[in-house]
Amino acid sequence: MYKLLITRPIPQKVIKRAQKFFDVHVRQSVIPSSKFELINALQNYDAIIAAIGDKFSKEIFESSKSPRTKIISNFGVGYDHLDLNSARQKLINGGGLSQSPVGPIEKTGGIATLPIDKKENYIKRCVAVGGD
Repeated sequence: MYKLLITRPIPQKVIKRAQKFFDVHVRQSVIPSSKFELINALQNYDAIIAAIGDKFSKEIFESSKSPRTKIISNFGVGYDHLDLNSARQKLINGGGLSQSPVGPIEKTGGIATLPIDKKENYIKRCVAVGGD
């Protein structure tokens, strides 16, 4: 089963739904993740749903030499905390760049706005094959 990190507490109903599809870990803190936590997440999770304060910068991606993560999705509106170019260089899909169920991330803010069951197959495909 693929490992999914959700970087902020979210409603239990959503977590229970995600647990049907993934081995889910929910970070319980509401403060932004540290650089160490973000690098660790890239090394240890297949997929990440990040909150707006979690700055996945070029420095974070460069510090992760061989990331396990194949997709990072956003929980919320906007994606300026995700360096999409650096993610692509590490072969990490930034939410659904070309064949997302809702279109390019630049237009939608990421696939995390969809219900978890709508994303499940897409996330699994991205993790299995490394992107679109």
